[in-house]
Amino acid sequence: MLYAKSKKFTFISIILLLSSLFFPFWVCIMVAPTYPEGLRIDFYGDRLEGDIREWSIISNLVGINIPTNVPEIDMKIIPLIILSLSAIFALSFFNRKWLKISVIVSLITLSALSAWTQYRLYLIGHNLDETAPLRNLIEPFTPPIIGWIDVGGSITVYHLPHIGSTLVFLAVVINLLIFIKTR
Repeated sequence: MLYAKSKKFTFISIILLLSSLFFPFWVCIMVAPTYPEGLRIDFYGDRLEGDIREWSIISNLVGINIPTNVPEIDMKIIPLIILSLSAIFALSFFNRKWLKISVIVSLITLSALSAWTQYRLYLIGHNLDETAPLRNLIEPFTPPIIGWIDVGGSITVYHLPHIGSTLVFLAVVINLLIFIKTR
């Protein structure tokens, strides 16, 4: 009976996952003396939006190589990952044995995406162009996935989760709670 009641929460998890595709997953804000209100880039599952041009100009001046070919391969994969997780959650809706699989797959997926994002951030902060005009203003750095970092003394960069990642996190937590409660 408890598993039957949990189906509505599984349905909610699937809706949360699918809804996440319409919102940014992550936001990056750079505050500098020239930009006291900050430059902002919103990271959706399939694209970037925001002050991309200005961010790119500043990055090139100080030697930070931010990929310009957007959407990149990882931005093409995110929607597929979300759709795949939704399908696995749906299988657990119809067949209880898939519940454990959905929990394991979703936790591994979140861990892998976090590790991949941190690796990409490491590359951005360490693959600096030595020929950039203002390269001497910053040292190699590793931005955090969530948090902030001071780069070059007067520049602070904030990385924060956004609505999309919050929806995915909630879906995974609900799915995990269903698994725990129905064991």
